[in-house]
Amino acid sequence: MMFILFWIVCAIAAGIIAEYKHRSAFGWFFAALFLSPIAMLIIAVIPADNENAKADALHLGKLVKCPSCAEAIQPDAVKCRFCGSTVPKENTQFRNITVR
Repeated sequence: MMFILFWIVCAIAAGIIAEYKHRSAFGWFFAALFLSPIAMLIIAVIPADNENAKADALHLGKLVKCPSCAEAIQPDAVKCRFCGSTVPKENTQFRNITVR
């Protein structure tokens, strides 16, 4: 019984780690549930999916795109750190918004 409980806890942990790394929590949960707790170790060592993290940050307004090079920059940026161009104020429309 303890082995089955350990197996399920490892599967849940794999799903949580996968979600944190912007990977499929559902997929990794079932991979760990059906394969073994080794899947939890695999998801723990693979790198995070930074493209999905960047897309999420753009969608949530934590990042905005530079009008010159289209790289993701901070909304408060005055100058793009990638291309060095000055970011016009009209492109930083979320700069002074307060979320309540």
